[in-house]
Amino acid sequence: MDGLSLTNSRLDWTDAQAKQHVTLSDIELSLGAVALDQAFPLKTSLNFSSRQPEANGTLNLATDITLADTLQQVSLKNLKLETQLNPAAKAKPLPPVTLQLASLELDLGKESLQGNKLQVAAYNLKLQGDVAAQKILSAPSYQGQLKVPPFSLRELMKQLGIALPATADAKVLQHVELLSHFQGTTNKLKLDKLHVKLDDSTLTGNVVLPRLGKPAAQYTFAVDTIDADRYLPPPTEGKAAKAKPAPSGSGAAAATSQLPLELLRSLELNGRLKIDQFKISNLRASKIFLPTTAKKGIIQLSPISAKLYDGSYQGNISLNVQ
Repeated sequence: MDGLSLTNSRLDWTDAQAKQHVTLSDIELSLGAVALDQAFPLKTSLNFSSRQPEANGTLNLATDITLADTLQQVSLKNLKLETQLNPAAKAKPLPPVTLQLASLELDLGKESLQGNKLQVAAYNLKLQGDVAAQKILSAPSYQGQLKVPPFSLRELMKQLGIALPATADAKVLQHVELLSHFQGTTNKLKLDKLHVKLDDSTLTGNVVLPRLGKPAAQYTFAVDTIDADRYLPPPTEGKAAKAKPAPSGSGAAAATSQLPLELLRSLELNGRLKIDQFKISNLRASKIFLPTTAKKGIIQLSPISAKLYDGSYQGNISLNVQ
C-alpha cells in the first residue's frame, strides 16, 4: 500500500441503551507507504467528546511502525502521544499528558513485550522507566525499573487543588524523588532496591505485595533521619495545649468502635522498619527498630527497641481485633 491520508474526518458512535455517545472529529491521519519488514510513519490528531461521561479533549500521536512478514512481530519506534482531557464542559481543562517511548517491541509468537525509555509527563511530575513482559497471552509476568525525578509535592498539590497542610516548616514537601526496580504478575508485585527521598529523609528497602487487591505486605525499610516537628502544625502562640485525659471505660470502648476493625482483621503483614534518627516535640531517639506482624486479627510490634539519650527502650505492643 502506497499510503493513506484522511483529512477533516468525523466518526460518531452511539449506544442508545447505555445512553453513550462518542464523537471523533477533525481527524487527521497520515500513513506512509506500508511494506512488511520496513518502517513506515504514522501520524494522527483528533478531537474527541463523549456525553456519558461528559468529557472532551484532544489527542496527537506519531510513531514509526514495522510489521514482520509473519505479522507476529510489531515494532514501534520514537512513539510520542499527547492528550488533553476536559472532564466536563464547564470544568477547568486538565494539563496535557505526554507519553514518549524510544521503542516498543511486541512478539506474539514468543508472547513478549518490551518497552524502552518510557517517559510520562503531567503537571510538574515526570515518570521514567523500562519494562519487559513475558507470556503476555497466557500467564503474564513483568519486570523493569521506575524513576520519578525530583519534584515539588507542595507544587503538585496546588496544581491538583488539594489543600496544603499547615506545617511548622514552610519549606517541607518541596523535594520528592523515587527510584525502584519492580517485578510481578497479575496478582503479585515486588518493589526492590527502593529509594525514596522526601526533603532531608531517605527511605531504602524492598516491599512485596503477595496478593494484589488484598491488605497484605512483606517489607524491609530503613530510614536515615526524620524530623517530624517540621511537618506538624505550627504551635499556637500564647496558648498552651491542654492535655486530654486518656479514655477509660465506655470512652475507651467508643474509641475502639471507631477503628476500621474489618480492615485490621484482614491485615497480613510481616515487616521490619529501622529509623536511624527520629525527632518529635523536640524529643530525640535513635536506632529505632519496629518489627511488625499482623495475621488473623492479631497485630504485634515486637520486640521494639530504641535508644533515648543516655538510655534505651525495649518493649512490645499488641492489638487483638479478632
